[in-house]
Amino acid sequence: MSKLNIFSIFGMLFLSSVLLGSGMYSTNQIFALNQTGTENEAEIEADIEQENKCKNDTECENENEINNSLNVINNGTQSQQSQTDTQTCEGCFTDNLDAEQISAFELALADATSGEITSIAEFCEFVEFIINEGGNEGLSDIIGLLYFAGNNALISQQDLDAIAECIEQVYGIVLPPPV
Repeated sequence: MSKLNIFSIFGMLFLSSVLLGSGMYSTNQIFALNQTGTENEAEIEADIEQENKCKNDTECENENEINNSLNVINNGTQSQQSQTDTQTCEGCFTDNLDAEQISAFELALADATSGEITSIAEFCEFVEFIINEGGNEGLSDIIGLLYFAGNNALISQQDLDAIAECIEQVYGIVLPPPV
């Protein structure tokens, strides 16, 4: 056999295998598209069926209304609870300290201020005064007095940090770190 015949036989075999392979590939693609399309159609039909059911049936509407009102009630209860726990400056102390620690803190406040501030309520008035009158320069006075009196009352750093963070949230301020 001549070289030309051998090459033409191999060429024809190669070409037919390529065509056969590409035909199978495109058939698989079409099959995959049809299968995916059928699945999508089934999902769409199920959605439409559910939508029609809800339009014709008041159960869906009632169920949605009940779920929505439960969510509103739950969210309202949670936000009211968090606001009542620490919505005031005084709450920042009562939420983080026990009665003994509060008494010790108030004694330390009185000592630190020479009797000018003798209670948590007066400390909170001081905080409000500083915020309204002193601006940012007075914020270091707030944190300084809080930590000075707190350390003298043997209140933990963790509790003082929690009180400071709470005061920041109540007044919408950022206190400097304690020195």
